[in-house]
Amino acid sequence: MIYICKYCKEKKDYKKHQLFACHVRHCKQNYNIDFINIQKKINDKRAKLKKEYTFNCRKCKKEYKLSLTEYAFKNFEKGRHQKHCTQTCANSHIQTKKQNKTRSKKLKGRKIPINIVKKALKGQENTIKKHCKHELKFATMLDNNNIKYTAQKFIDLNNKHYMIDFFIEPNILIEIDGKYHYTTKNHLIDDDKIRDNILINNGYNVIRIKNKDIEKFNVTKIHQ
Repeated sequence: MIYICKYCKEKKDYKKHQLFACHVRHCKQNYNIDFINIQKKINDKRAKLKKEYTFNCRKCKKEYKLSLTEYAFKNFEKGRHQKHCTQTCANSHIQTKKQNKTRSKKLKGRKIPINIVKKALKGQENTIKKHCKHELKFATMLDNNNIKYTAQKFIDLNNKHYMIDFFIEPNILIEIDGKYHYTTKNHLIDDDKIRDNILINNGYNVIRIKNKDIEKFNVTKIHQ
């Protein structure tokens, strides 16, 4: 049904008569209702209930004031009220794009000292990662055949550090490779070849085993 408001003379299709009656009651051109005074009364009631309280900023610990009701003051920590003196103070932990660019430029040419790398890698020496199931299987095979080894061995050659899965004296290095080593898109194939050539030239024998071949692998190769 199409209804016409007698105050604003707006034509509109209302599904129910109640919706049209609601429009007439709250029409802005309905001079029988004084909206300004009603809104003032509501704001005055809210202002009377509120009081000013002082709080300390969580970061800079400066004092700031807020007008809150007693209920909001009691539940201040649970509520979503202002808990910092300014918005910039609240967002100070967020880095801008300019700050990220300047930080990346500073760290671009910086190299990590070898002493720090050695300490970090030697902490992992002789430990097998729990999530590497194939390394754990291979370690049990070596234990069953009474072969002594050191897991996650750190080797330093010409100021370059290498972490190897298994080292067996005197010069046997065993690497266990997953699927990601042999994917076409991955650059690890070329990196592994360069790494193997450096180790072989320094007198080490490098053996690479795939995850699939661990169950078929014979430990007699290592004895030989």
